[in-house]
Amino acid sequence: MDKILFATHDNLDRTPVAKAMLEDIATKLQENKEFDVRIFSSGQKRGINGNRYIFSRSSYGKLNFKSIIDILMAYSIFFKAISGVKIVLIRSYPTFIFIPIIKFLKKYIIFDTRGLWFDELYDSGVLSSKKFFWFLYKIEKFLLNTSNEIICVTQAQANHYFKKYGIDKKKLSVIPNGAKQAPLHEDRSSSEFIKFCYVGSLVKWHMPYLVRDFCRELNKININFSLDVITKDIENAKKIFTGFNRVNVFTHNYREKPIKYDYGFCFISGGISKTICYPVKFNEYVQSGTPILSILGVDEVERLINEYDLGINFTNQSPKKMISEFLDYHASKKSHISNIPYELTFDYQYKKVLESIRRGFKG
Repeated sequence: MDKILFATHDNLDRTPVAKAMLEDIATKLQENKEFDVRIFSSGQKRGINGNRYIFSRSSYGKLNFKSIIDILMAYSIFFKAISGVKIVLIRSYPTFIFIPIIKFLKKYIIFDTRGLWFDELYDSGVLSSKKFFWFLYKIEKFLLNTSNEIICVTQAQANHYFKKYGIDKKKLSVIPNGAKQAPLHEDRSSSEFIKFCYVGSLVKWHMPYLVRDFCRELNKININFSLDVITKDIENAKKIFTGFNRVNVFTHNYREKPIKYDYGFCFISGGISKTICYPVKFNEYVQSGTPILSILGVDEVERLINEYDLGINFTNQSPKKMISEFLDYHASKKSHISNIPYELTFDYQYKKVLESIRRGFKG
């Protein structure tokens, strides 16, 4: 049976998105018994358990010396994981440290980028010196040229690689973040007042302060509404979302237990990495049947909202003008989303990844 290795730097027990985008795909492949599938990832305890090859990792959310040492120490496990494998699917940029040895061993490389990680480091403020980026872009170009196939989350990302590095379009596949259709946990929509939700982290590119200001403007004109903030960053959320009534901050597995609201905030802003991105929570809103409030600037989000009538793209970032657009939209049309578009489903993602893998075994 042909062997394939799924490799990531993430701890799949701590990273639900990585689990959904990598482990769930790998598990379905294994269940279909077409391939012998192995998974290489980080975890609290180093070792081999069935088809799982786990290296220890103690540093999370940081790009530092310790995180690099953790990966370097993983090589002994990695050599065991890659033994007898023909295809290696690498998920996300940080796992690039293994690509040179994968290429040396003449394996077929599928690089599932999940976005522009180097640009995101700058846009998020993790790295502040642009002078350092000439080196990172050299690494990026090497990774792209070395890979046999590159998975992009959007067509805009594929276009970016082609324009910036001249990457052969035949190597570029566009596979969005998919979402399994989970049973609706609760329906909080269509009540006596408007119910909004904000799902996810409070990083600046999700624009939590604009969400807060939007809600404050609604409060000023006496619109009856509530806001549920679903996040792990409870204390910061309580500090940010003040100045109006009916705000509830809590933690919840929204992906596995979707809740339908009247509207969900999906504001994104901040550099090239966001312009071409695909926010995971977008699918979570769609699968819950929650209409989406977005702002112009993210190509794929704008396209999907317009093409499938999934909500509204605000044309302005002034809270007062946004409120005017929203009230017009709300009065004229209350979106009802019953089914997630096929291109956003887990089944579509699985199908496209399977096509990439089969091309690799033929190549």
